[in-house]
Amino acid sequence: SSVHSAHPSSLSAQPPGCTFIPVRSTYPGRRPASAMELLCSASQVPGASVWLAIPVFVQEALILFVFFGVSLLWSQRVERRRKEARARRLRKQSVAADATPSSPATKTAGDGAKAGVVDRWAAPMRLAQAVAADAPPAAAAANEERMLKALGQLHFTEAISQYRYLERAGLANDFSEKLYAAFIISAARMGKSDVIESLFLSMRIKGMAPSAQFWLATVKMLSSRRLFASCLLVYQSFRLSLPRDKVIFGCLMNAALEAGEGDVVLRIAADFQKSGPMTTKDLSALLRVYAALGRLDEGEEVFRTMGAETPPHVLNCLLSACVSSRQPDRSAGVLREAEVLECAEALEGSRATLSGACYATVLVGFAASGALPPAFATFRRMAERGLEPDDAALAAVWEAVLCEPGAGDASAVRLSGLLLGHGDDGVAAAMCARCLRFLVRADLLPRALELFRELRSRSRSPPSVVAYSVLVKALVDQRRLQPALALVDDMRAVGQRLDDILATHVLDGCRHAQDEASGRRIFRELIATGQRPSSITLVVMLKLLGSCGRHDEAHHLVKGWEAEHGVAPSVVHYTCLMSGSLRKRAYDSAWKAFELMRAAGVRPDGMALQTLLPGMVAARSWDCVADLLEEVVGLDSDKRPKECVNHALQQLQAACVYAERCGDLAARLGGATRPAAPRE
Repeated sequence: SSVHSAHPSSLSAQPPGCTFIPVRSTYPGRRPASAMELLCSASQVPGASVWLAIPVFVQEALILFVFFGVSLLWSQRVERRRKEARARRLRKQSVAADATPSSPATKTAGDGAKAGVVDRWAAPMRLAQAVAADAPPAAAAANEERMLKALGQLHFTEAISQYRYLERAGLANDFSEKLYAAFIISAARMGKSDVIESLFLSMRIKGMAPSAQFWLATVKMLSSRRLFASCLLVYQSFRLSLPRDKVIFGCLMNAALEAGEGDVVLRIAADFQKSGPMTTKDLSALLRVYAALGRLDEGEEVFRTMGAETPPHVLNCLLSACVSSRQPDRSAGVLREAEVLECAEALEGSRATLSGACYATVLVGFAASGALPPAFATFRRMAERGLEPDDAALAAVWEAVLCEPGAGDASAVRLSGLLLGHGDDGVAAAMCARCLRFLVRADLLPRALELFRELRSRSRSPPSVVAYSVLVKALVDQRRLQPALALVDDMRAVGQRLDDILATHVLDGCRHAQDEASGRRIFRELIATGQRPSSITLVVMLKLLGSCGRHDEAHHLVKGWEAEHGVAPSVVHYTCLMSGSLRKRAYDSAWKAFELMRAAGVRPDGMALQTLLPGMVAARSWDCVADLLEEVVGLDSDKRPKECVNHALQQLQAACVYAERCGDLAARLGGATRPAAPRE
């Protein structure tokens, strides 16, 4: 619209501080009115003075409130019309479904993706409404059959959507427990605990009384899927109507125990005992529950009811509960009762009630409390029955012995005597080997050597190779080669055979001490026994020869290894051979080992080239450096030793030899001629 110029008379009548704003007049020939005139004329309207007296921000807030209120009302009206249109469309489709025998879900491939999505969600509701329009009993049976079919085809979402639609429509009152069982089992498999709770709530509201088969199927599924909250909901909602079945109460009891609901567990256990005659299996489950809850009095009562029929693992649960409650004397009393019961039933051929785990649990309890005399008495009774404690029990007893103030040596001697008198000689030797391993791990090698000497002097049979191996390795780790060699000589004297593991430990000690003569002797003895040395033994022997400067003998050993032992050396052995030569700066010997590797058909890897390349650069053997760089080209880019390759190329270029070949190598290696990056 055009803007008219202001009239001079209006400018003279303009109040000070006001700006004249021309406005287009609606009547032709009349001058435009100013904003002040409009404001003054508006003030004559009834109620305008009140509006003008309200602050500006309040006016804006009221305007916004009116705007959003009108928008909300309009959106609700539009949504209501949309729902009415959808309802009319569904009614038309339901009439078409009644008239058409084919299912709407069966469409051709050309119907489009959108039609498929509509059929997936609209078909259950449309068909349910169409069937429910007839007789209600027939409609309920048809809808139930359709939902069961969908659940059988693993269409859980389709079935639950149809059920919810029927429930909202008030048409879900005649469904059987078969449908609810199928829904609950399917929801449990999918982990839909909210769906399970809503289904149980609907069943309770409708006053349904499911059968024992229903509860067996659903409770077992919920317990196996670890839906413990749903199991507790079942017990709290249907406690009075649950059938007196031990399987049902057993699952509920396990669920409450896993959920940490101790009071609920006790209530379920009471119902469990009232559900019928208790068998050994039922009493075992009850005893495990009492042991887990720390109810020792009830647990002992159940144990006395079971008698000699108590399984060993169930008795061990009760003993563990006593030990956990820091009552080792009580656990020993239960163990003595079990011994009496077992002796009484021994003539009847009953199965053993006690096992080594039961005694080990009592041993751990006494050791944790520092009560060594009862622990030794338990150990003696265990030995009389020919049972062996596990490593945890032995470690606990030894730890208590070594931590005993003042009388540790006497207790150690007593425990050693018990070990030596434990069963026959073979069992005693195995027990002592396990104790030696524990003492070595606890950094108590002197005490382990004392125990070994005592075993050596008092036992009629020689110590096992395991005991010798444990002590030899511990001595070698402490760089004490001579005591280790003495143990090897002692082992040979008692008729024990040197094995590959023990020989490897001794060879490693000879390498650290650079005792070539002893290492050669041990290696010859190992070969003389007819055993095939392992690849690790060859590596250690090559390290020994390399540290002593016997490079020619090391080459001869590797060269004839396959012919003598039937196993070809690997790139690891050749790398070890080259590394030993380079440590002594025998560059010619190192290159000779590399040529021996190539002659054997073994391809060098990145570690072998990274070991040899800096040595050849230090020896300024540029022919060898160039050959090694050719080998690097054949490796994958991620396996190339980039730092030493860059350094070798730089040194090769600086030597001003093989300029053309050096440029070709640099190009083939990806231009790796820049300075090597610092090591992170």
